[in-house]
Formats: sequence, C-alpha cells, structure tokens
Amino acid sequence: MRASSRPAVLGTALLSLWVVLAFVLWPRTPVVERSDCVPIERVLWCSHVVTAQFGTVPGFVRIDRRGKLSAVHPGSMADAEAYAHANSLPVELHREMTLSPGVVDLKVQLASLRRSWEGYAFGTRAAVAGGVTTLIDGPYGSDPAAIGKHELQLHMRAAATDVLSAHVGFSAGLTPAVARDPLAIFSLATAGALAFQAVMSPVHEEVHAEPLNADALVAAAEPISRTQLPLIVRAELGQEEDLRAKQTQAVFEYEADRDDHVTHFRTRPPEWQAARLAALAE
Repeated sequence: MRASSRPAVLGTALLSLWVVLAFVLWPRTPVVERSDCVPIERVLWCSHVVTAQFGTVPGFVRIDRRGKLSAVHPGSMADAEAYAHANSLPVELHREMTLSPGVVDLKVQLASLRRSWEGYAFGTRAAVAGGVTTLIDGPYGSDPAAIGKHELQLHMRAAATDVLSAHVGFSAGLTPAVARDPLAIFSLATAGALAFQAVMSPVHEEVHAEPLNADALVAAAEPISRTQLPLIVRAELGQEEDLRAKQTQAVFEYEADRDDHVTHFRTRPPEWQAARLAALAE
C-alpha cells in the first residue's frame, strides 16, 4: 500500500506546484481603481474650439466632476490659465487639437447581425474618428430587420454585449402591416425605439424594407404622434425603369461605378423627392 501510494502523492504534489506556477506566472488584466474612473474637474484649452456663437476660435472649456461641459469661453492660452488659477482648477493645453460638438447621425446601418466584419464595435470606432458621438441604428440592412419588438430587442442585446465607443440608439421600421397596427407601434415604442423609419420609394436599396403607400403612412401617423417619437421617411417618387436608365447614363458619361455614392446622388434627381414631398403634404 505504501509503495503504490507514492506515485499518487507525487502526482498530487506536481499538480499543486503547477497550479501555483500558473497563478503566479499567468498574465493578468490590470485592475483599474475606481478613483481613476472619476472625472476630474478641469479646464481644457484648444487652439480650435467650434462654437455656435463665435465660430471656430481658440478657446477653453470647463469640465465638471460629472465629465460634462459646464462652460465654454473663447480666449487665449493665457486666458485659460488665468481662469483655471482663479477657480483653483488644473488646466490642459492642446495647441494642435480641435474641440467640437459631437455629431448625431440619425440613420446608420451597422448590420451587426448580418456580417461578422461589421458591428457596433467597428461602427462606433469609425464614427468617433469622424466626430460622430451618437448613432441611431437603422432598422433595415440587418438580419432580422428591426420591425418588431423581438427583433428590436435582438439589436439592443447585440449592442449591449459589444464594446461601444459612441452612444447608440435604435429606430424601428414600418412595414405596411406594422403601420396599420397601433398595438405594434406602441410595442416598439415601449421597447425602446427612439424613432420610426419608413420607405416611400419604389427604387430604394433598403434591405428588408417594404415601401409604404400614402394610406399606410396616414394610418401610422396618429399612433406614432401619441408616442411623441419622430417619423423619418425616405420619400422619392420615381420609377424603376427611370432609375436604371439614369444609372446607365451615369456609368457611361461619368465613368462611375454603379454602386458608388456619387452615382447614387446623380441618379436621384431632386424632382423625385419634391414630387413625393408634395404628395406627403397632401
């Protein structure tokens, strides 16, 4: 019994040694202390500050303990230092930086549920790099489209489990069936939709979108108004054959790619939108 127990004891000792070495040597993610996450009230001076009143000028802002802007002032570097000294605040000086309000993009198709190389992590990083700090994820272009409460919540869960670099909100899509169902509209609103989107164009490229006619839009207007949420409508009055002819003309005359954004604008004459807007006004 003693001879047979020695290998077992030796194996247990080696396993314990391996566990200890793994605990000591295994790389760890550094823990960020809570104090490091608390915003510091400070003054931030930049050589270019975009303001509504003064335009783009040298200036400084005051950031409070919540991380919010509490004051914006045009002024030189010396003005910022004097303001910080008078208020007993630290000051940061950035000579080659532009500080501007964040842009809100009301219609983005992140398509995180359709293609693995897209999604909220990459989309929000690209948005922040371009100065966009808030995105409203469109209902179309993803699989499934956010045209029901369950589908909308799938999008929300996908964003909640991803790494976001910007604020993300969600809009719900209107189909002819949803537009005529007030309960479905109220369900989307209570689920967290920030807006409703509809398509009134026979020549759209919105994946999974179903164009609405005027009657469907009128039916949806009353319940949507009760939710106090905005309704965004893509309105174009054009024909499929007209679009194909204009695309062919653009490809040959401008040597443009059929799927290029420039081709898209050149093949959508303003008259199409004006005609549809006139129909909506009626």
